[in-house]
Amino acid sequence: MANLKWELGAVSYYDSFEPVDRVTSLAADYSTPTQLQGNEITLSDSVANYRQAPFHIYESFEDMPGSIGYIGPSTDATYEGAIEAFIVAGYNASTDVVQLYPTSSSANLNFHAVGTPFSAYKSGDPVIFKTVPPGWAPPGANTLAALNIGVMPIGRKEDALAISRQNYQIGSENAYKYINKYGVRILSDLESANTNRYISKTFPVNTLSPRIPRYRLAWSSRIGQYNTSNTAPGTINAQVTATVCDAAGNALSAISQEGDYSGAITSSQQTLRTVTGVSSDTNDWHTSYALIGGADTANFTNNNRDSVSQFYYRTGGSSENIINSMYMRSNRIKVDLKLTNGSNTFFDVDDMILEHASGTSQEYYGFYEIQDFPTEGSVSWSVRKGASSNRNITSNNTIKVHQTFGEAPPKFELTAQFNNVTRQTYDDLRVLEEWQKRNHMVSLRTFNDSLPDVMVGFITISSPSNEIPDLNRVSFSFKFEEA
Repeated sequence: MANLKWELGAVSYYDSFEPVDRVTSLAADYSTPTQLQGNEITLSDSVANYRQAPFHIYESFEDMPGSIGYIGPSTDATYEGAIEAFIVAGYNASTDVVQLYPTSSSANLNFHAVGTPFSAYKSGDPVIFKTVPPGWAPPGANTLAALNIGVMPIGRKEDALAISRQNYQIGSENAYKYINKYGVRILSDLESANTNRYISKTFPVNTLSPRIPRYRLAWSSRIGQYNTSNTAPGTINAQVTATVCDAAGNALSAISQEGDYSGAITSSQQTLRTVTGVSSDTNDWHTSYALIGGADTANFTNNNRDSVSQFYYRTGGSSENIINSMYMRSNRIKVDLKLTNGSNTFFDVDDMILEHASGTSQEYYGFYEIQDFPTEGSVSWSVRKGASSNRNITSNNTIKVHQTFGEAPPKFELTAQFNNVTRQTYDDLRVLEEWQKRNHMVSLRTFNDSLPDVMVGFITISSPSNEIPDLNRVSFSFKFEEA
């Protein structure tokens, strides 16, 4: 898109789609199994030491089956230090007992390529579950296992999980984009279709406004076969669906008081992207876009931006009276990530962003494209790592240390100089800068292979100066700091 010109947007909502770590410990010893079937572990939810860790403390939650877990390090004398992964086959909330795969029906989830722990572990040894990100859940009262889907985290250090079919391993083109991602993989091992086989999330209140003419929803994803054999994966169907909701999270629908304006919305739900089959295009990381909001009028159809998916959920032109229509109740959206069928398949998702360019000269695009290029040789960037500890002095001069743990993702800082550009470009960037004062961040896509596909953070426009003799041309410094 956009001929490699930089793209920015005021971020209404950003979801990095990171999995949740839930930490607990064994409530009873786990012995080395003598058979594959029927193994189980007993958990504890009252270990004080783990409540101080920077994780979500384990508690009874029904969407855990189908998730991946880790047990260890072991304190058993024979297997000291062992750490093994396992898949949750079932969970009994009353006894805190977790059943492990493989079982007699292990074919339903064997695509995880994770077996049963074959070391011994002692009571008190830690157990960590990695499951769906906060707020994402299967539909209704379903569980992941009941829908025959599972989730598995993908991270910068888990390159083995990058391999799909041997024909379509990740190449050098997008390798950097992959190692900069930490997302969630949805997996299925059934060819039979099930339109309820998905996880969904309703974005926070006030992330969608009828007063902003157009938004852009963007997400990074790929789909393919999980194992490394050349066996055909069968039918694959993955979808991304959006639903326009009111503040309560309910899909927009007509109410009796709306009278003649009850038809002012065409449909509150639309499938934004459907993927079928496996190819090198669908199997490598790529970013998809959908433009959402407003009516299909001349203002919109003249600004389609490379024919990306269009979600016009309001009918009629600018002359239509919409004051009493359901359109004015649009407040947020619900997104469904569906992997409805496909034997041994995966659907990787990361970096879901809802953005807009309201107030700029390109607000009907849903994002802002800088019409000028940075001055040649002026673009530079650096990588900063999060501190391992933060220190601050309290009121009684006591130093308090906040220790942090885990893998700190790299954060980028980018600077550039724009010389002799149009005044409109400068004014538009100032508008985006103003959105930051309203608790928005700004997205930046530079289309540079050495930088992440998208960065979210804050921009600073400084040192503006007019060009002589044309006072309508401006030079300024640009800085972006990833949050």
